[in-house]
Amino acid sequence: MAIVKQTSYGVSLPCAAEAIVEGYVYKDNGSGQMTKTTAKNDVAVAVALSSSLDPQTGAPVVKAAGDPHGFALIGSGLIVKVASVASATYQFGAKVYLSTTAGMVTSSAATSTPIGHYVGKDNMTTSSAGELIDVYLDMPIGSAVES
Repeated sequence: MAIVKQTSYGVSLPCAAEAIVEGYVYKDNGSGQMTKTTAKNDVAVAVALSSSLDPQTGAPVVKAAGDPHGFALIGSGLIVKVASVASATYQFGAKVYLSTTAGMVTSSAATSTPIGHYVGKDNMTTSSAGELIDVYLDMPIGSAVES
């Protein structure tokens, strides 16, 4: 019998002045605050574990600069839901890369930074931008850009 043990957890990190969106990938804005990645060669730091929403209306809430929020660190070994671009096809076990769409990932290397490996249904194609896919965050922060 195998024993399974969770060895890592989410962390609370300070945010930039923006709404946080579940599954989006974030980087350091240069002031130690999380902001969405915007380039495929960014240094990704974490994935948002939930969205900052108003509990009564469900509307997105902009965080004040420095406010904490829950994230899963890149390289943490956690399996999390990550927002994908539309029309990307993922193969089980293949690397997942940053895209040029703010905070989202893609299946194409194309001089992009890998953040982990896809662990969902094999040969799955996303139908819309922001669709959440399962990603194993096993690549270290600052992984080399791949071509």
